Amino acid sequence: MRRNITGAAALAFSALGLVVGAPAALAAAVHQLDYTENSTNSLSVTWDGSTAGVTVIGLGGGEWGVTLPDAITNSVVNWIEPEDSTLFNWVADNGSDRQLVASDAGNFGQGPNVADGTNVAFGTDESDQEAVMAVFHDLGDVPAIPEPSSLGLLAVSLAGLLGTRRFRSPHSKR
Repeated sequence: MRRNITGAAALAFSALGLVVGAPAALAAAVHQLDYTENSTNSLSVTWDGSTAGVTVIGLGGGEWGVTLPDAITNSVVNWIEPEDSTLFNWVADNGSDRQLVASDAGNFGQGPNVADGTNVAFGTDESDQEAVMAVFHDLGDVPAIPEPSSLGLLAVSLAGLLGTRRFRSPHSKR
């Protein structure tokens, strides 16, 4: 009889573990959209970590048309431009699988204004009613920092120019 109580207790603890773990297991799945502006002419987009079913078409002037694998409810988000807080990188979805993305643009006039790199609620996937989160990474405006070797070369060049001027005879003809 003791074995049966131990077996029953083990079964009860197992069931309790399943119930306690149930909220995490039953939590709603979330889709993730990642937009990365690599330059003024380059945007990459992933849907749930993949580019499968995602099409990005450059429209010129820092704008792109994006087609996703699934339709999303109407959403707009304005990510604040890292280099100029009066400009935004925004994504507007019209309730279909197509979006318009703009870089270094004025405020779209709708949606929240959030910092670059902020992951925000973006709507709902209409095919499975799961939430969609979106984040925009603006790597296109990172200022160029000269390499140390370039600065060294510049210093040697300037020293050479100053040296030739110093050793030039005052009577030499130009």
